[in-house]
Amino acid sequence: RQAWALPAAGELTALRMVTAAFPDDGADDRVPRAAVSALTAFRRGADLLSERGDARAALKLLSSALDRARAHTFDYLEMQCQALSAAAAAGLDECAAMTAAGEGALTIAGEHGWQRTTWSTAAQVVLAYSALLRAEPAEAYRLAGQGQGGAGAVDRELEFGLRFVLGAAAFDRGQHAAGLQQMHHARANLGDRHLAAVQAAAAAVLEYRAALAAGHRTAARSILSWSTGRTGQCGETQLMRSWDEAHAGRAAAARAALRPLLDGSMPPLLPHSV
Repeated sequence: RQAWALPAAGELTALRMVTAAFPDDGADDRVPRAAVSALTAFRRGADLLSERGDARAALKLLSSALDRARAHTFDYLEMQCQALSAAAAAGLDECAAMTAAGEGALTIAGEHGWQRTTWSTAAQVVLAYSALLRAEPAEAYRLAGQGQGGAGAVDRELEFGLRFVLGAAAFDRGQHAAGLQQMHHARANLGDRHLAAVQAAAAAVLEYRAALAAGHRTAARSILSWSTGRTGQCGETQLMRSWDEAHAGRAAAARAALRPLLDGSMPPLLPHSV
């Protein structure tokens, strides 16, 4: 899936059941046509994201659903659209878009007391990750900690995102041992639960680089193995192999490992990996 921090599959399944119960043409007068239209656009966007990993197409449908939600003051749906748009934009590395959508979701959540919902937590994860990308570890740590403290019951994928960003931010703030431990525990706690490939790749690159910087080459190799099992061979796995060779002083091997990423024969899952 080409997205960060998608809400639990159960919530999306329930949404499909609700929209399937009413015709798209609004012929069922129990529900206003505008509500059916907005929910249907949102559900289709969610399906494109969760089932096909097509973030770009999903964003178009989510934008349509968002416009309809705003036009008819469907505030909860507006929050859902913003949160899911933030997750999709994160998968495309569109930092400004993910930040704007995430902040929009949290604003609505704050206005209505919905801070402990899955959707609010998903937006919090994306905003914390966005701060990491902007090299603002203190802000990332604050946002992830705030999300962890205010979240209600969340699924393992969202919990992983919060805990992992906390660890990465702690490492970048100079708390190397604590940060590495937090990232490792986040992966261990996830177990064999599903994780979006882009999220696995992003997490692995962060933790791998941190482990190498701290001199833990064996740990770094275990991270690469975990990442390969989650994402398969991709640009990010080649990047990590190149770092390992460079760390060992093998410059030629490092360049060779990096070549498939640079020539496009093994593209990255995340644009910023190039």
